[in-house]
Amino acid sequence: MASKGLMVKVWLEGNRHPSAAATLILEQSAALLLLSWMLRSLLTCLLMPQMMEAMAAKLVFPQDNPPLSIISAAKIAGVHITTDPCLPSGSVPTLHFGSGDFIHGINTVLRYIARTTSVSSFYGEDAIQAACVDEWLEYAPLILSGSEFEAACSFLDGYLASRTFLVGHGLTVADTVVWANLRDYFRLEYVGFRVSAEL
Repeated sequence: MASKGLMVKVWLEGNRHPSAAATLILEQSAALLLLSWMLRSLLTCLLMPQMMEAMAAKLVFPQDNPPLSIISAAKIAGVHITTDPCLPSGSVPTLHFGSGDFIHGINTVLRYIARTTSVSSFYGEDAIQAACVDEWLEYAPLILSGSEFEAACSFLDGYLASRTFLVGHGLTVADTVVWANLRDYFRLEYVGFRVSAEL
């Protein structure tokens, strides 16, 4: 029908005085296109809640150890997740999907978020940068190791002396995991030290 409307438009351009039939065909074509667009929009609005529910992801984790790297990465990346601190202490964070699938572990969930976001550089801009992001994901837990904390901070200071971001020229999931681990270490060590000193 759209091609018929196009033929009528071409014919109309060649004729200064279109017939009533040609005008009617053109008006009907435009009306059908508008109706088609309205129906598609209506269906999208009606089905969107069910599609979002099917795609919804719920992050479960222990209440005493929220995975800030995952929560902050999802927020930055615009990946919608709900949180539920229902797991026992020491459990591994798990991301459950509406489809029934699930994935375990901080790095696995972070890689999922980085791959599904529309933020182009969040998992690096090419395969080499993605591998560098993976290296940082593997390195980040050392920050939480008390004996390695000072060495890790010295290494980070030196590494970031000539850079703004850990990988490439934009924020990646590596930046969020290192930030979260530094924050966790500071919260556990410094706040715990201050509380014990006040006692």
